[in-house]
Amino acid sequence: MSLTEGDPKAVDLGLGVLWADRNVDSFLPVSFGGYYSWGDLYPWESEYNYYFSVPLGQRISLRQMTRNVISGNPSFDVAAKKCKNGWRMPTVAEFKELIDKCQWTWIGEEENGEAVSGGYEIRGMNGSCIFLPAAGIGHGDVPEESFIEDCAEYGFYWSGNICENDTDLAYALCFHKERHILQQEWRSRGCSIRPVCSRT
Repeated sequence: MSLTEGDPKAVDLGLGVLWADRNVDSFLPVSFGGYYSWGDLYPWESEYNYYFSVPLGQRISLRQMTRNVISGNPSFDVAAKKCKNGWRMPTVAEFKELIDKCQWTWIGEEENGEAVSGGYEIRGMNGSCIFLPAAGIGHGDVPEESFIEDCAEYGFYWSGNICENDTDLAYALCFHKERHILQQEWRSRGCSIRPVCSRT
């Protein structure tokens, strides 16, 4: 498979899937990359845009979502749409495997008591590793009052799974230097995406 600058490169951590070495829209493994609402193919601008702004009928709304898992569906999975070559959003089960079977080490720098960079080095049992930068999360109801917060301190990474009991929410990997867990997040928020692909 030929790769151009910025394309994800597969890293074998000894798990059920291969993990990309960088986020969607990132040219370097340490860069934050893009932010997306869950199931949206367009870069995050605000939470209002996710629910109500549908230019040319291309943005999706809650009413258009009918599946519980979007991993691999290029109509809703931006990793599958943009990266192609079998890349897709990870599922909850694949994130759980990453949490349970790898060693997580926080790497961060501070200046004057403020975090300036941070993230986790995640090392598989075979010694290979990836880095998940703490890219923060997008909040805000309208573009004029929307922003990315908690950069260098917190990371939020979408899975492809919606919450079965509340379709306003989807599951995301959330972390800071004290812990890394799966939790529910509002689908309208702007989170990072780290692709995976099959071993075959």
